[in-house]
Amino acid sequence: MRDLTSRRSEGEARARNSSHEPEITRSASFVVAVTSSSHNPSAVLAGTRRVESVRRTIAANSIGSLVPSALPGGRVHSVFRHACNLEMVDGTLLTLLTLKQGNLPHGIRCTVPVAEGFHAYLQPGQAVVAEQALLCFPAAKLSVDVSSVARWHGTLADCPIDTDSVSMIEALSTIRAGLCDVAPVGGIASLLLNDSARHDRMALAIRARLLTTLPLLALATEYQDCVKASFALERLVGLGPGLTPSGDDFIVGYLAALRARCIRERHIEHLLQGLIDPVRLLAKRTHAISRQFILNAAAGEFCESLVSIVRAISRQQDVVEHAAAAAHIGHTSGTDSMMGLLFGFCPALVLGSATHKKLTGTQQNLLMSPKFNHLQSARWPH
Repeated sequence: MRDLTSRRSEGEARARNSSHEPEITRSASFVVAVTSSSHNPSAVLAGTRRVESVRRTIAANSIGSLVPSALPGGRVHSVFRHACNLEMVDGTLLTLLTLKQGNLPHGIRCTVPVAEGFHAYLQPGQAVVAEQALLCFPAAKLSVDVSSVARWHGTLADCPIDTDSVSMIEALSTIRAGLCDVAPVGGIASLLLNDSARHDRMALAIRARLLTTLPLLALATEYQDCVKASFALERLVGLGPGLTPSGDDFIVGYLAALRARCIRERHIEHLLQGLIDPVRLLAKRTHAISRQFILNAAAGEFCESLVSIVRAISRQQDVVEHAAAAAHIGHTSGTDSMMGLLFGFCPALVLGSATHKKLTGTQQNLLMSPKFNHLQSARWPH
């Protein structure tokens, strides 16, 4: 009897000692904390323990400039391998990204293993709880540590664009030629630049809307008419299928062009400022994911791929490489946003010179020259 009591006492002592310190397991990508305890530690029998919580903490790599410092709570909106959208209680959208994705103004890039992706851990509808510098997902026993992480800014303040520059128009013409070659069927680039593509009835209806709306937007832009421009954008918002409709992507690209132009063209600043409030209201009419991109654009912040293209055009460096990379974003999002960018810089590149008569002398000369025809026949590397 004494031997049995002695062995039991030794077992209880070992159990009490093991319950004091958490066990930390480290891997290349995660820090996994395992806390072992019991409601009454002194009653734990030898060789047993209850695991109450297991939390994987993912380190953030960078944070977009529009991610609030005081993180709100919310819920998981949608989950993909390389992105997870979080709908927060204040109505904003935050997006977790793997390092394979570029930065977003509302994004948090994380060191989650690319091979696993977010869909290995998270599901739509799960709660998101903010605990100081942690975004916690209790149901998934996962948290994202955003402490001491650098902020990424998607502004275009260092990207002045001269729309009357021959080199700028040549760069834009090269982008247009590439879009003719790679644009997926159903997107704005395919609808407006590829006459040989076959489209379904919905796509043809979208094309008809574009052909009646874009000439109005071109004239409103030229004369800095905020009212007419707002009316035209109203006819584009939410236009097309998907979580980020083609019309929304086009609007984001268009606003990026205006941001870059107003650095040199002060009269464009008047138009841009007059569009901010109407655009914010229009954003409420579309899907949550697309809405956030439009709100970012109204605030003067854009995704890394779009910033890279504008910067390349401004500096006349690696234009084709950045445009080709952006073309592969989403199904049509990359190409549609570039169409908006081209339109905001030079509407004739999208609509044709016959549709938009008011061109500068430099633009008219280049667009009607053999050199332009040569640029139009250029192709991007695949």
